[in-house]
Amino acid sequence: MMDAYRYAYVHGFGSSPLSNKGVHLAKHFGAKGLTLHLPDLNWPNFGEMTAHGALSVLDRLDAEVEGGPWRIIGSSMGGYVTGLWAQANPRKVDRIVLLCPGFQIRERWPDIVGHKRMAQWKETGTLQMPDPSGELADLHWSFVESWETYPPFPEVVCETLVFHGRQDVTVPIASSRTWVEGRAHAKLVEFEDDHSLMGSLEAITRGIDEFFIL
Repeated sequence: MMDAYRYAYVHGFGSSPLSNKGVHLAKHFGAKGLTLHLPDLNWPNFGEMTAHGALSVLDRLDAEVEGGPWRIIGSSMGGYVTGLWAQANPRKVDRIVLLCPGFQIRERWPDIVGHKRMAQWKETGTLQMPDPSGELADLHWSFVESWETYPPFPEVVCETLVFHGRQDVTVPIASSRTWVEGRAHAKLVEFEDDHSLMGSLEAITRGIDEFFIL
């Protein structure tokens, strides 16, 4: 018999399926007899990943895992990717949870790395960034260019729960407030926390349980 829902956690930039939040949530789901899939967006590797490649990872996961509609948790860049995939596949996604979703990623990069480094990145074609292991790796400029074909804010029709920290300097909470405003199917829960949300993980876990009806 097919499972009623399929579940996945989609990690953020510079992270991996072994992220603290992903591992914590996978164990939590496992204790309930559920599988939380942990796809790796660093495809084909960290240095060569793109928006298209990240979305193709979710396409392959969808093809490989049998079951009902998806209920997906996406963190930071993974939250943006989750929103884009839900936009492209509305019949396959039932509900999503977004943790400090990295909307407007293309527009925010100059603030993240600095305008001077941004110009050097474009000129040289690569920029050294910490990879998921913490080692410096050359990230190709194609990563930045790949986001240009996607909307800064995804149009999602499914029920959506957003968690965001008010002290988040990586993805300012204003982006989530803007996105949720006017979307009756989306709810924002704010925490006195930073981008990692690790200080709010237990409350988020309870919120996911209630939202996904686990």
